[in-house]
Amino acid sequence: MCSKGTLAGDQGESECVKCDAGRYAEKDGASRCVLCAPGRAEGVGGASVCPACDVGEFSDEDGLTECESCKPGFFLDEKRRTECESCAPGRFGSEPGLSVCELCDAGQVSEAGVSKCTKCDAGEYSGSDGATECVECVAGRFQEDGGQSACDACDYGKVSSFDGLTVCYKCFLGYFQNTTGGSACLECAPGHITDEKGMSECEACAIGSAQAEGGESECETCESGSVAGAPGATECVVCGSGYFQYAESPASPRSSCVECIAGQFTDDDSATKCEKCTEGWYQLLAGKSTCNRCAKGQYSTKDGVSRCTQCVEGKFQNQTGQVGCMKCAKGLVADEPGMSECEGCAPGHFSDDVATSKCSACAKGYYTPQPGLTECLPCAVGRYRASAGYSTCLACPDGAVVDEAGATKCASCATGTFPDFNRSECLTCSAGQIVTATDECEICLEGTYTPASGYSACLACDAGRFAAENKSDGCNPCAAGLYSSSNMSFCMACQPGNFSSSAASVCRECTAGYFSDENTTSECSLCDRGQYTAGNASTVCADCPVGRYALEYASTSCASCPKGKVAPKNGTISCGRCKEGFYQPKGGQSSCLECPDGEATNSLGTGCEATTTTTLDWRVSCEGYFTNWTNCSATCGSDGSIHRMWVVTQVAEEGGYACMFDNNTVLYLSLIHI
Repeated sequence: MCSKGTLAGDQGESECVKCDAGRYAEKDGASRCVLCAPGRAEGVGGASVCPACDVGEFSDEDGLTECESCKPGFFLDEKRRTECESCAPGRFGSEPGLSVCELCDAGQVSEAGVSKCTKCDAGEYSGSDGATECVECVAGRFQEDGGQSACDACDYGKVSSFDGLTVCYKCFLGYFQNTTGGSACLECAPGHITDEKGMSECEACAIGSAQAEGGESECETCESGSVAGAPGATECVVCGSGYFQYAESPASPRSSCVECIAGQFTDDDSATKCEKCTEGWYQLLAGKSTCNRCAKGQYSTKDGVSRCTQCVEGKFQNQTGQVGCMKCAKGLVADEPGMSECEGCAPGHFSDDVATSKCSACAKGYYTPQPGLTECLPCAVGRYRASAGYSTCLACPDGAVVDEAGATKCASCATGTFPDFNRSECLTCSAGQIVTATDECEICLEGTYTPASGYSACLACDAGRFAAENKSDGCNPCAAGLYSSSNMSFCMACQPGNFSSSAASVCRECTAGYFSDENTTSECSLCDRGQYTAGNASTVCADCPVGRYALEYASTSCASCPKGKVAPKNGTISCGRCKEGFYQPKGGQSSCLECPDGEATNSLGTGCEATTTTTLDWRVSCEGYFTNWTNCSATCGSDGSIHRMWVVTQVAEEGGYACMFDNNTVLYLSLIHI
């Protein structure tokens, strides 16, 4: 079998033949060689695979033996490609077989697929690498060389008015440019010129010359009789009223006219001197054609003054152009210089003399209600003024009076009294009434009172007391069984289970062992024997239940019957002992249990026990024998020396005594525990 890259020859040949260049066989025993695909090439022969074209190379047909390099202006940045890509605008490829294109330098540009970049023309530029087109220099800038990355700004006095210029031009006469990069020349303002081209600023016309138009190259000299007193004048000024000139040569430039001084004037354009202002007239400023009348409140007594004199305090002048001032009348004042009229003393003030500059304040307790008065008035009865200089008097405040004119203060009414309408005296309210904030008597309502006159507020009835009517002068105590809170007009009944004594503010609960079953109870009742109440505020007593008892009155609980005793009914006051033949081993029971046959109730009734009888022949001295057995019913003989036969039914328990006696045919044993 032939190996990879070869195949068997014609029939009868025993050797394997290599695949031709541009073909390959990738497996052993191949029956044919395959053409290399586009993007690949093989130039030796006998190949098992076709190598891919490298970056910067390509093959666009089957079976090629070598890859072709990309021509200048084109590139490939990947292997196994069938065609090259053109360099993008702003880039170039200067040689074949490139894998990447280079950026054009600033000042150059390119279209797609070029091998070199083109320089920008003069008047154009490209400001960065990789530019695709040149940009014209904007107005105000220029570029005289090609292939540049920026444009230059026009210098002072020069401009470029259009885009894409290679040079800047000088400004014409009468125009200037004071910045670099200018796109247009600026016109010189009136009063200024340029007499050369390419100027960066304009010159001001000299004193004695002027230029009324803008954009001019020369100034005009002022004619005789006119002046231009400062550089840059736009016109020559004729000396007018208020000014005068000395005769000078018509050819001499005039820089200024001579003005009349303050206090003088002239109304003639051709005057050679100025006139003085007369009495009652003045001129504050120089260079004026008229004088002014002295204003109201002023005067002048001399010629040629620049200012008028103000009227002194206490005098006035209500006309213009005057030579003197007048005195203020009584009640009127001029409190500062230069008054055109006298003013009335302000309310609260007065003046009682002529030519006065200040008003006097009304004294305490006095006033003037309007301006211009010559004396003050006293405050009326019921009114006062505590400070000087007021136009009104104050009414006495609430609760105060004054009974004389010209008062400086009011006296407070005593507590419970109030002023009359004129606030000249204090009035009193009776018991059961109060004085209100509006100075009126007001009756106290139910539940309140005042015990006497002179109160400003009604008093609330204390708890446990009441006032059933308006205008009360006191409160009544609540009866026993009733109660009240404060400020009440009636008393309320205590409820069952509660009670109260007289003048009570609250009802008290019946305590345990007591009860109340009615309203308005003044005291609680005791629970009867055999009854109880365990808590407070009970309205009824409960019977002790069966098995329990209450021996005392006012019991708060029932006691359990002890062992051997029972209470078979409710309301029991004591427990009964189980009768003979019956017993009860538990406490608190209502019935006894019957003893079994052959047994009898023990001495406590708490159980039953068998009965055994033994006859003993005891010779017992009775003397002192029963002295400590107080519960025994047997007695000794009267002589104290009789011996008897006793029947012993049972020996006494520990701690007790055996009480033995013979009652005819019945035998008893009583066990008494200490």
